[in-house]
Amino acid sequence: MKLKNYFTSLFIVFSLTAHASSERVAVVSFETTADHFDPLTLQIQLELLVDDYSDYTIVDRYELAERLERTHIDPKLCFSESCLRNAANHANADWAISGQITKLSDNIILILRMIPTDSTLNIRRTSMKFLNLPKQTDGMLKLTFEKLLGLEQDPMVLKSLTDPTTLANSTNVPSNYLNLSGPRMGYTFYTGEAARILKAPKHEGGYDMTPAMFMFGYQMEQAYLKGDNIQGLFEFIPQVSGLDQGKFLPNITFLNGLRDAKHGF
Repeated sequence: MKLKNYFTSLFIVFSLTAHASSERVAVVSFETTADHFDPLTLQIQLELLVDDYSDYTIVDRYELAERLERTHIDPKLCFSESCLRNAANHANADWAISGQITKLSDNIILILRMIPTDSTLNIRRTSMKFLNLPKQTDGMLKLTFEKLLGLEQDPMVLKSLTDPTTLANSTNVPSNYLNLSGPRMGYTFYTGEAARILKAPKHEGGYDMTPAMFMFGYQMEQAYLKGDNIQGLFEFIPQVSGLDQGKFLPNITFLNGLRDAKHGF
């Protein structure tokens, strides 16, 4: 009896899996109301997500376009429930997917809907709010699609695209963002006893120089500590001064310290 129940349960699971994998999905339309977003690119990305992360069979984009053209359905204008259901029927699909992406203040809002051709089934709809990162739409789309199907989301990716604190930390302190290496130049002025010795003639033990000289060099730095808005820095600065007075006075400076990566102090 237990063996019979086991095989019955196994058959039910297999049947449900086979049914899900046999369902066809048509990605019909994608609406954008913000710059930097291409509807076709987003539609292709969504098709890849359906193909890679679900058991549904994706309807070929060109087959879908041909069928909709024959029925005078314009995908660029097909966003209503009735139009999407009609498009799925003509494409011989079980579901139609439509997306929408818009910029609201400093956020990006992404909405996905799955419309079943069977009117007795519930419409699936979800939305997510992200930081304004137009170059990360593939990650945003993946997270929203996972939420639509109830799939597990990567918490680190989710936080990086939705948490302003995470964004601030990642953009304020990378080594290639506040690396201030570069040429340095300026004037050095001497006062007091040092100025007197420089101005004194050579026969008096001085250098017969003006107590102000041009200097130039190059600052090289390496960050070895990055956390929140603080950087630990090691700097090496070779420089030369006195060339404006016919002298060659090399100087090497080693520095170790901290920098406020947000304000530069």
